[in-house]
Amino acid sequence: MKGFRGVEIKTAGPFLTAVDTTKYPDYLTIVSEPMDFAKIERKLKSDRYGSVDEFSADVHLIFSNCHKYNSD
Repeated sequence: MKGFRGVEIKTAGPFLTAVDTTKYPDYLTIVSEPMDFAKIERKLKSDRYGSVDEFSADVHLIFSNCHKYNSD
């Protein structure tokens, strides 16, 4: 994934697309609102964000979901 100013972000891979629920069948029982960068990109391209705060909330949701699913 290319980040700001073309800098490659090598650790973004797991967050680029939706979680594969065939590999992680319990994911949707733990995470109620899945989010990934592909979904954010689609929302950006279709002007579905009404504010920067809405965009920021979705980015935060990616990492919040990660923490929630991977917490012990």
